Amino acid sequence: MTQLSKQKDVQGFPTKAVDFSSQNLTASLADAAAVGITVPSTDKNWVARITVETGAICWVSVNATAAVPAGATFAVITSELINPHQGYEVKVQAADTISIFNASGAVAEASIALFVVQNA
Repeated sequence: MTQLSKQKDVQGFPTKAVDFSSQNLTASLADAAAVGITVPSTDKNWVARITVETGAICWVSVNATAAVPAGATFAVITSELINPHQGYEVKVQAADTISIFNASGAVAEASIALFVVQNA
């Protein structure tokens, strides 16, 4: 498993970048459908980096089924919108579920990279 390793800048060189994960999962998400994964139980604490293709409208949820919020007013929901230009990082634990819902009107490509967090 790839351990999450973010460090401070060193002499102007940006070392904040993370290593390439050895736990990469991808899916072509059908429109109007939620797809989920279960975080591996090999380690307790993880960070999930979730990305979707540019133009995709996708929602993510941890330990609940992701869904598009209904209505034109603010309401409490269990999903968060993924910004396709920045992605989404979230702390998760072993056996948590991550669900992504595609509301793009077409198939959307998504990926989840998992990183082990030591001493969390």
